[in-house]
Amino acid sequence: MSEQSHLILLADAILITHVLFVCFVVLGLFAIYLGKWLAWSWVRHRVFRIVHLVAIGIVVLQSWVGVVCPLTTWEMMLREKAGGAVYSGSFIQH
Repeated sequence: MSEQSHLILLADAILITHVLFVCFVVLGLFAIYLGKWLAWSWVRHRVFRIVHLVAIGIVVLQSWVGVVCPLTTWEMMLREKAGGAVYSGSFIQH
């Protein structure tokens, strides 16, 4: 496997991590509301709630400050280094 393939694979892994983070933030909120209604005990677990709140805080802070997520920056850097196509702006806009 060439270095270019490794860089693209790493960029794809970062992209998948980014998608999972977004899903955790969005779907986690739905799970909390649905879990209250369905009496799911795991949505009241302290660690889950704190981790979810911190994830939301990171997104809010990045929006207020106006910075692009580091995961997007790293992914684009790797894709550019590998000679692949890159997009401009944020991950969500793309």
